[in-house]
Amino acid sequence: MILTYLKERLPRYGGLRALIPKLSDKVLRERLLDLEELGLAKRTHGPDDERRMVYELTKRRKALSPTLEALYSWGGNTAPSVGLRVRIPEST
Repeated sequence: MILTYLKERLPRYGGLRALIPKLSDKVLRERLLDLEELGLAKRTHGPDDERRMVYELTKRRKALSPTLEALYSWGGNTAPSVGLRVRIPEST
């Protein structure tokens, strides 16, 4: 779900927190660090405010596009059963 939201927008940590309320802070921080270590996401300065940090996908994740598309589809189909409402992003 984190990758889906990063694909749709440039969220700050608090924005991701609000989008995935059932995920604990600890797990969200760990997953974001995992994504950064894997080179799939990075923290960067926001486009409108250099003082605010946002998360975005990296170019490296493009190699995963087919896999991510399948995950996005699965997530969109599965989300309602776990109490989430998700808009599936358009193709990469």
